[in-house]
Amino acid sequence: PPPQPDAGGEPAKFAVFNIALQDSRIQFDDQVLQQRHVIDQIELGVPFVANLPSFVDAEVLPALSARVDGSQLKIAGETLPFQQSKRSEVDLHWQGVKLPQVMEAVQPFLPATLRPLAHGGEIAADVKLTFEARPAPEVPKLGITGQVALTGLDLAWSALPVALPAPAGAAGNAAAKGPRAADVHVMWERLAFEGIDAQPLVRQARVEIGRAHV
Repeated sequence: PPPQPDAGGEPAKFAVFNIALQDSRIQFDDQVLQQRHVIDQIELGVPFVANLPSFVDAEVLPALSARVDGSQLKIAGETLPFQQSKRSEVDLHWQGVKLPQVMEAVQPFLPATLRPLAHGGEIAADVKLTFEARPAPEVPKLGITGQVALTGLDLAWSALPVALPAPAGAAGNAAAKGPRAADVHVMWERLAFEGIDAQPLVRQARVEIGRAHV
């Protein structure tokens, strides 16, 4: 029989240079939900990664850029994957995310009465994620900072169940006191969530709302 690997042994040592993926494309056709999504202009690069003892303190610098259903996505990171702390930082920039496309993708997962019709809207995100492992029983550190902006919001709901004040003279009518259907239309020129500072693993978050224009 072939020799069995030593369960208590160290993992194999390696060093890999210049990992690259250029001008690639992924097309996803969901026949169940009748949706089509395209990720193209994919550029992935990892200049160097190694777990050799002499390189444990060398930062790995992965980078990814792509166009996701027409919106530009760029991700750049710095990580020490073989250090005990696993300290990592990831910068995410996502521009031109079309809200109608997002809403179309999530529509099947929303209750029928809450599905909006998105006439417009665009999302831009500039976010940094940080991670650092800590010895038990301490909780690992996960931080999210940055800003997210929504412009040109235009959402409409038809026959949305809402709690409305009962009409005059209907005080004794039990049906008039319950939720009723209403057409709702929300428009927002710009809404920016700035100064995002969240640590979800310890349930802490701070967000500032700035430059809101209805």
